[in-house]
Order: sequence, then C-alpha cells, then structure tokens
Amino acid sequence: MKKLLIIMAIFLTGMKVQAQKTADLGLMAGLAFYWGDVQQVDYMKSLSPAFGVFARWNMNKRMAVKAQLMVASLGVEGVYNDVYLSQPEMRTMSANSQIYYYPRDLSQYYSFNRSIQMLEGIFEFNFKDYELGSKKASFTPYISAGIGVMYSRASGSGTLMLNQGAPFTQGGNRYYSAYVDGNYHTTNGLDAFSPVIPVGMGVKWNISDIFAINVEAMIRKTFTDNIDNLDDPVRFHYFDTSMVPDPTDPTGVRQTYAGYADKFSSSTWHNNDWLSTFTVSFIILLWDGKKNCAVYD
Repeated sequence: MKKLLIIMAIFLTGMKVQAQKTADLGLMAGLAFYWGDVQQVDYMKSLSPAFGVFARWNMNKRMAVKAQLMVASLGVEGVYNDVYLSQPEMRTMSANSQIYYYPRDLSQYYSFNRSIQMLEGIFEFNFKDYELGSKKASFTPYISAGIGVMYSRASGSGTLMLNQGAPFTQGGNRYYSAYVDGNYHTTNGLDAFSPVIPVGMGVKWNISDIFAINVEAMIRKTFTDNIDNLDDPVRFHYFDTSMVPDPTDPTGVRQTYAGYADKFSSSTWHNNDWLSTFTVSFIILLWDGKKNCAVYD
C-alpha cells in the first residue's frame, strides 16, 4: 500500500498540469436504483427518475471539485420472505375498536416508495487533459469520490411489517396489528438521514466552445439500513410465536413472543443500504480564467 501511494505521488508530481482555472454549471437527469434487503427486486419496475444540479470548479486539466444536489423518487418492488407482512390497502377495522388490522400477505410481495435528497461534495480526476471549450483537450474518462448527506422521506404507502401475536379473527380469517416502534412509527413511516460516500466513473466531452456532456455511473455507500423500511430486518424473521425467545426476557427462557426487538443484530454495518445512479449531464462553461464570464461572451 505504501509503495502504491509513493508511485501515485510521483506520478501526480511529475504530471504536466496547467494551472488554468475554470468553472461550469451542470444539469443532471437519469435513473436511480437501490441495493438492500428486498429480495428478487424487479429492476424493470424499480428504476426511478433522478435529477440534479452541480457547480464545478476545475483546478486544472486533470483535477476538479464539485458540489451537487440530487433528488430522486425511489420506488422498488420485490419479495421479502419468512416474515409477517401486509399491504396498507388490505386493512380492516375490528367492530369493537378503532384499531386497523391487516391480513398476512402470503405472496410475500414487498414494495416501498421514498423521496431521496442528497447534497454531496465530490473530487474528480481526469485520465486525460480536459478543458471545456478546448479542441485539443475535449474528451476524457474520469473517476470521482466524495462525501455527502442524504435525507430520505418515507411515504407511508409501502409494505407494512405486522405483529405476530394476538391476531384478531373475523370471518374465519386472522388479522394482525401493524408493528410500531417506541415512537409509534410503522415500518413504512420512518424517515432516514445518513452520511453517504459516493464513488463513480464517467466520461466528459465537449460539444461546443461553452457546452459539454457528462455521462456518469455512481454508487453510494449509505450509513442507514432503512431506505427500504427494513431497519435491521433479521429481527422480523420469527414464525412460531409460542416457541421463540422473548427478546425482553434476560433469562432467555423460550416463551410467547412479546414483540420485536428494537435492534436484533449485534452489528448492522454490513446491513446498510446502497444507492446508485446513472446520469447524463448537460454542462455550460460559466467562467474561464483567461476571459470574462463565458456565458455572456
């Protein structure tokens, strides 16, 4: 590892880099998709629109930094097996209470819908000399990495996790109450806020003196397991409510299950969800260090 860092330092030091600085503005449009706990995801139905805007400062022909804001409307369909779940539209109300109950959806169909907003700072390294407006340095592949924050708002319309105990029986059918956490949030109603680490690659090429196109694929490591409304999902994998340990019982005696543990897994680092985007950007040169504002020239 030390040898690799030394080689990279020598390469960057010896590389002929002109210090000409420029600035540009980009508009992004593309697709977002997710990797997480939902199984058998139907990606044809789960690709979601994503849009964004960024401002980029080109330090020289090889290196640039940018700040970008991206929004997406994430909708995913798939399957989640071996749990008690239901869909919100299947609810019914018991005659003696104002509590909603749900039949278990044996198809194990699982879906969620969320809005995503991300604010990120990203460093880009061009493999070739590149300068917007230049004919000699008009194209380059590049890699990028950075850090940011993500806010994900739950719509409350996705699949619900159910409590397994004390079902309500009506017409020979069993109905269960929705699981809620300590703050009375259902699993499809809990927002998420998390740092993200974006890593990507793409290509840039000029189409005129002041316009360019970027195509970029980027994956993001998040630090939340709740984009899919399955925060630490291992805790939901219980079936026989008379033969499972009650997580609130410190003795570990097998007894009737009283409820889901707030957090079941001892370590949730590996459970965290991933978010990916594929975008095309239209870019305009805002400022050239050799000239006045390029937009008005």
